[in-house]
Amino acid sequence: MARLEEAHRRLERALGALTGAGLERFIPGEPRTYRQMVAGLVEHDAYQAGQIVLLRRLQGAWPPEE
Repeated sequence: MARLEEAHRRLERALGALTGAGLERFIPGEPRTYRQMVAGLVEHDAYQAGQIVLLRRLQGAWPPEE
């Protein structure tokens, strides 16, 4: 979790430095823009969170105890 949180903090700082026009630039060596990359990261994180919930439900460990 600590590594994930640090990666998200670094990404947030890097994206904060981009302007609206900067998000529309293509990533060097990639066929997609920074905006497309960010959208993909958000979709990926949401998908993975759903997978974790599904697995925890199958194990009888959802909802988590507080």
